[in-house]
Amino acid sequence: MQASKLFSLPLPQRMLAMEVLWSSLTQGDQAQDVAPDWHRKVVVARVKKLRTGTDSTASLEQTKINIQKRIKAALR
Repeated sequence: MQASKLFSLPLPQRMLAMEVLWSSLTQGDQAQDVAPDWHRKVVVARVKKLRTGTDSTASLEQTKINIQKRIKAALR
């Protein structure tokens, strides 16, 4: 498919195309090759911290609030 044809599709169809493409990348034998090795190491380290209780998570809403606070502080 030519890129110009893809760009001319309505947004919902482009989003669907992206989901289909991503699904094709994350399924099957090659799925492990999608993420670079450094990313896998970061994820493993974060999961370990969560399991040992040395790190915690926040809800999406709380994360949004925290980001907004940091942006406001940086703009001052």
